[in-house]
Amino acid sequence: MTNPVSDWREALLAILDTLRSHAFPFAAETEGREPMEPASDAAKRALDTVDSLGRLPEHYRSAVETLGNVDLRHARPHDPSAPLRALATFDPFVFQPDYLAADMADPDIFEQQRADHGAVFIEFAMDACHKADVSGGSGYGFWLPVKEHSNPPQPDQLLFPDLDLPALQVLRPEALRIEPVALPFAAYVETTLRNGGFFGQYSLSCDGNADYDARAIATRNLGSGPAFDALRHAAALYLPRTQP
Repeated sequence: MTNPVSDWREALLAILDTLRSHAFPFAAETEGREPMEPASDAAKRALDTVDSLGRLPEHYRSAVETLGNVDLRHARPHDPSAPLRALATFDPFVFQPDYLAADMADPDIFEQQRADHGAVFIEFAMDACHKADVSGGSGYGFWLPVKEHSNPPQPDQLLFPDLDLPALQVLRPEALRIEPVALPFAAYVETTLRNGGFFGQYSLSCDGNADYDARAIATRNLGSGPAFDALRHAAALYLPRTQP
């Protein structure tokens, strides 16, 4: 399989152009940043540190170097007059290698995970992104094995134990899965971009907490309407028909 990251970049640029044409207010702009910018030197150094602990997925390193920081969040999701406000609830794509650099500023976290489990948890979208409709929930990421270890993470130690993923499956380098959607990294990005940069909306239980049991690809609400159609069409122009 060829590396798809260059196609991801072109699709993202098309998505960004389409969102701008609809006057979409990017959250990144409220922080004085563009919604897509190069990864910092600190992030690349942190990536080297993490890579020295174990083998990173090929697409992850390439994405850091090719995509940099991407943030498709909506700046004013609670403003009824804000353009495309409905997209704010559809799990916008956020990829932030600079967050990895900040996390590496406290290496004790990684060392403790390595000592306890022989693996470290690598996030690529931070807690503040409220991923998968979980307000304040943990960011998307994956377990990276760093050595043979007799005490791998157990299901109740995973971020989303409701998925009931066998610990050994999570720890196999060839089967790294993104929590909480239980997809390989490349498949998650591809799926998100094919939906116009928004993974989709999950149903919520009556008490407002995310319904983890409903977190399957088949149960996503993918949204409809001219904006979604335009975003999907723009991305599809640059994505091959075969998925990773």
